[in-house]
Amino acid sequence: MLFMTMIWNLGQSQSRYLQLDLNGGISKPMGTFANDFMFAGQGYHAGGGFDFFFNKIGIGVSGGLFSNKSETLFNDYIKNKYLEAPSNINSNQQWSTKYIMAGPVVKFGFGKFEVDFLARFGISQINVPNLIFTKEFLIKLMRYIDLAVADKNISLPGQVEQDLFIKSILGWAYKLKPIILLQNM
Repeated sequence: MLFMTMIWNLGQSQSRYLQLDLNGGISKPMGTFANDFMFAGQGYHAGGGFDFFFNKIGIGVSGGLFSNKSETLFNDYIKNKYLEAPSNINSNQQWSTKYIMAGPVVKFGFGKFEVDFLARFGISQINVPNLIFTKEFLIKLMRYIDLAVADKNISLPGQVEQDLFIKSILGWAYKLKPIILLQNM
């Protein structure tokens, strides 16, 4: 996915400088999360961070949040399966992921273009939506949890899971002004 980022290089003319980063965009489910039974819809991503450079080599920290709605997809599923509109579903249920990562970065410059290579190590927290639909059949209340995840590596509904991860990123930037860059990562 394409994320456009604004970067501010503070004091780049010196051998040591700070690079600030604010980013955001659309979050669209991919891989296992794109399957219909995951009830993960389009959402948003917001993040930021900084890199402190010593010439062309630096160290950085970044973090962010992904949030994907699930209520509409779950409601549509219930309408198609049970032929009624659900009225007792918590509308605040959604997939959300928070992450923080840190690691080294190397910068290569070619005139107004720059290329950054980052290696990041971090931790993420995934909140799985607790989507529950209840229906009464002849005075017996039945509870349906239809976020039946087939992948054994995914948490059950309502749980929070934390994972460690390693990520490498290769991105480019174009200098709009000496201290402002437009970047793709």
